[in-house]
Amino acid sequence: MPLRLLVFFVGLGCVAFGVAVTTKALLGTTPIAALPYSLSLIFPSVSFGACVIGFNLALIAAEWALLRSRIRFWAIFLQAFLACIFGTCVDGSMFALLGWDPHTYLTRVLWVAGGSMLIGVGAFLTIRANIAVLPYDAFVLALAAVTAKDFGRLRMLCDVVMSLSALLLCWIVLNDLAGVREGTILASLLTSPMIRLLMRFTK
Repeated sequence: MPLRLLVFFVGLGCVAFGVAVTTKALLGTTPIAALPYSLSLIFPSVSFGACVIGFNLALIAAEWALLRSRIRFWAIFLQAFLACIFGTCVDGSMFALLGWDPHTYLTRVLWVAGGSMLIGVGAFLTIRANIAVLPYDAFVLALAAVTAKDFGRLRMLCDVVMSLSALLLCWIVLNDLAGVREGTILASLLTSPMIRLLMRFTK
């Protein structure tokens, strides 16, 4: 268990740092962070990590509404705890990257690619540790249980919905597409294959 906990929290840190790296590239962020990042742009007094925490708590509430009596209190509590840790790690990662700003377009693309692969590594570690499910995936699992649909397809659909919601929000409020750009598409194309590659390599 101590080793599993270590692997899990290292993975969680990798995901948070990967989100920060991708976001700092200014080419749009990952689908799971697109909506909270857009909210942080609309409300600059609220940090990116705080928006991540609020977004994840909203997902936990939605999961509770879907599963109702089938969900256990300890699962809700654990997910809320992890949401707070994850949001704090995102803010810490953004602070650590202060002053590290890619200037050329090629460098920004490389940052998105590197951050996306780091997210894939982190997600793989959290899966292998088998400690808990993060709120976003827990919400998709609840949706799959209620609708009897495939998790993979629902995960992709949720990514698209989150990205489009962030896109519309930034366009309507900020008249800009800062939250969702080509980097969002690149991140979505790289993260899942990275997880599958690592799972196959360590099978």
